[in-house]
Amino acid sequence: MRVYKLLDSRIPDEDKEYPIWHDSGSSSGLVGEKMVVIQTKAQSNDDVQALTEENVHRVKQAFEYLKADLVIGIDCGGVSITGGKDYKFNVLTESHQQIIYACRMYRKDQPNFSFMHIVLGPGCDGKSSEQELKDAILGKSSEQEFKDTILELPTVDYPLRHSSGRTFLGCFPAETFIEECFQFVQNLETNEQPFVIYRALKNNEEFPVDRPQSGDVGLDASRDLVLICNSGNSEAIPRRWLTHGLVFSYNPEKFQPHF
Repeated sequence: MRVYKLLDSRIPDEDKEYPIWHDSGSSSGLVGEKMVVIQTKAQSNDDVQALTEENVHRVKQAFEYLKADLVIGIDCGGVSITGGKDYKFNVLTESHQQIIYACRMYRKDQPNFSFMHIVLGPGCDGKSSEQELKDAILGKSSEQEFKDTILELPTVDYPLRHSSGRTFLGCFPAETFIEECFQFVQNLETNEQPFVIYRALKNNEEFPVDRPQSGDVGLDASRDLVLICNSGNSEAIPRRWLTHGLVFSYNPEKFQPHF
């Protein structure tokens, strides 16, 4: 199942019963893939509630159609845990947050349903800073140091309301996966998330990484940092992070709905 943001108010009307439609014009080349269309535009709090309830309804019907009992969401970069910078009015309107919210609402009524998600290459999208990612993983109140190896992180909950009960389960090296999947992403722009991850892995003359300037304020020149530039955003991220994946689960008993 592919999830896309709805770019305007027109909604495909190919399936009256379930909101799973064919993608008739995807720029990513995934024409014919099944998808759920997620609305993200809002101008007021009332709009946020309305679009969230609509998205919850769509995802619920899709899961019922698929008879889903386990969903594993995969995000490149970490906007799903930090909120990122793309939303204009309310962080809940960010598409990843809408999907997380809908999954957790579905779990609220379906005790046999499980949801967890993976962040590949934390920071590779340039939409979250190193510190924002640390806060999202460890929790803002944590006094433990987040090491560049990202191999010894404690289990903590993230304090955003609709993400309460999120627990960090651990991380894994993704080098083999990155190598095997490069054939599917090699035609992307070099600043696209999967390509950034591959460049971080190879780090050679053919696939070099961008580096922060040595004089940038607050950066330790001795650290192995990669400069990520994307959509007007620019962040310095430890290179080792970009070749790992983070795994999160959610405690349904700690879920706090917004509405």
